[in-house]
Amino acid sequence: MNKLVPVKRFPNKEIAESYLKLLQENGIECRLGDNIPSIDVTFSNNRALDQYEILLEEKDLESAKKIIRAEFENEIEHLPDDYYLYSFDNAEIIEILTHPENWSEIDSILAEKISEERGIGLSEEEIETIIENEVARENQNDNFPFVRIIFCYAFILMALFVSALLLFIVFIIAQGYFFWKGKKTLSNGEKIFQYSKSVRIQGLAIFAFGIGVILFSFLSALFFPFFIDM
Repeated sequence: MNKLVPVKRFPNKEIAESYLKLLQENGIECRLGDNIPSIDVTFSNNRALDQYEILLEEKDLESAKKIIRAEFENEIEHLPDDYYLYSFDNAEIIEILTHPENWSEIDSILAEKISEERGIGLSEEEIETIIENEVARENQNDNFPFVRIIFCYAFILMALFVSALLLFIVFIIAQGYFFWKGKKTLSNGEKIFQYSKSVRIQGLAIFAFGIGVILFSFLSALFFPFFIDM
């Protein structure tokens, strides 16, 4: 037998053996493997992470997947009418479609069936787009431009004492506004903020301080001679 690859993993040995028998009855040469260590180094006897996997040759992989899926679909036909997934709203069904790794095989296949019945079926491209947009939202919180923010604050403070820097403070104000209000467009056309809430707060502060420095400098230049002449 050539190099073996896993076609499906199961947390229960009895269930794994039943699907192993199913594949063998359909002419698929396969065997059962597991990830259980010979020695429990944690001494906890915790079997929650144990998985039994059906191993077979790569050439039989697609055929085996179709056989297993057909069996799951057959099990779905015998589910009760009050099975919990039938009470899920469309958003929850889409959540299963986009994150099948968090659900059982039966739930994932049933979610596909329910979405088709409700007319909310998603293509592979649409599912990929949803996942990409979720990743973009998550990455929104990962980018904190610490150096640029510190530079903006430092420049504003220096501009209070060096009037020549006031000519360039407009760029700092623009940078603060970008941190505060800057947006990006996701692949579905939705617009979200470029930066996380913490960065936007800093952007608002930079924008306000920059405007404040300009006003302070203008008022100082306007009224300082008046006070000297008094």
